[in-house]
Amino acid sequence: MQAKLAIGPCRPGRPEKYTADEVLKTALGLYWTEGVSMLSVNNLAHRMGIPKPSLYRHFPSEDALHASVLLSYEETVLANLNGIMRKPAPFSRQLDELIDALIVGIKGHRRGCLLFQMRDLSEDLGPLAQDAINGVFSRFCSEVKKWLETTAHRGDVILKTDSMTTTYLFLGLITLIRNGFRDGLDEAGVRTLSGAHLAGLFQQNKTKES
Repeated sequence: MQAKLAIGPCRPGRPEKYTADEVLKTALGLYWTEGVSMLSVNNLAHRMGIPKPSLYRHFPSEDALHASVLLSYEETVLANLNGIMRKPAPFSRQLDELIDALIVGIKGHRRGCLLFQMRDLSEDLGPLAQDAINGVFSRFCSEVKKWLETTAHRGDVILKTDSMTTTYLFLGLITLIRNGFRDGLDEAGVRTLSGAHLAGLFQQNKTKES
């Protein structure tokens, strides 16, 4: 798995009580919920309830941990979104499932998408994390662009601009949903906001889908 690339070899000694996967899963949840910039390694180890040496047995640096967490996020959260886009279903159903998944994820993590959080902080992160951010973002953009181009080619939608521009505007929906919840909108309000945003990107061909 890609998330294992930044994990260092386990150092010799007594059997490790805390596995790399357990550390990674817990760190992902804390970073996603509370923000990468809010948690030092000391604070993270304390919040996870493990000694710091146990963390460093699997991740040789904070930079390696950041990179591994983001790759794990790609293999779980973003993989779920990619799976929706690849599903053999009408565009309208795919779109509804994507919006549902984004709303559920952001309601549970009010700081929004972990990838976008880390992109905003990239200048303050190490080279491993920066490489992971660039790679994950590039791959996710490619998935969205391919999905939009495929649906437009089938005639399910009419894009109102070129596919790359539409891709970036569609990704803006993630930030829009986060900001809507942050600014006090309820779920119904966020869905209305999302619909208005998407209406400016493409026109759905309901006749074609039916």
